[in-house]
Amino acid sequence: MKKNIESRLFIGRPFPAGLMNAQKSFMEANQQMENDETFQKFLADHNLENKRIAIIGKNRYEWAIAFVSILCGVGITVPLDKGLPEQEIILSLERAKADAIVFESEYSNIMENIQKSNSRITTYICMDSNCDGKFKTVADFINEGTELLKAGNTNYDNHKIDPNAIASIIFTSGTTSMSKAVMLSNKNIASNIYNINLAEKIYLIGSGKIHFSGVFHH
Repeated sequence: MKKNIESRLFIGRPFPAGLMNAQKSFMEANQQMENDETFQKFLADHNLENKRIAIIGKNRYEWAIAFVSILCGVGITVPLDKGLPEQEIILSLERAKADAIVFESEYSNIMENIQKSNSRITTYICMDSNCDGKFKTVADFINEGTELLKAGNTNYDNHKIDPNAIASIIFTSGTTSMSKAVMLSNKNIASNIYNINLAEKIYLIGSGKIHFSGVFHH
């Protein structure tokens, strides 16, 4: 997947008008992919390497940064449906055995409740700056990762990615019964992107790299 993301391609059809903000976020991410590296650096340096990291929120730049950073070798992504009620979020995190979570500020109260009941999750990362100082933010992590890079930290640089190891745990919609946790490897995801290449027209956007159209958690 890391090689695919670095291949500077954008896969998919043009966004509908209602998703133009998401398209803008993708293009910003394409221009600032170095943030992936600094975010990765911070995660790896704070004992989150090979850990399960959940993500919940709307399609946005910080979501993409977190997902790509984790997927490209740090750990296992657990993208959650942004529309889940609180009890389903709690249950999904327990079932996935999540060790950390990246979330939007609107979930702050839920995260405070989870802190009281879930001892496994050690790291809470807010996508927004308006978390009232209760949680560290993605921007904080990027800044600290930048300082690690400047200081010559190489903890993550030689990380080896196993293409067949679990890279993502994605829950099904659960419309007819309890949702199922589907385990995907880097090889699974890369194969899916390759097959999309065969069926979809490829669009180059500036100096863009691969991103995923549609709803991220799907």
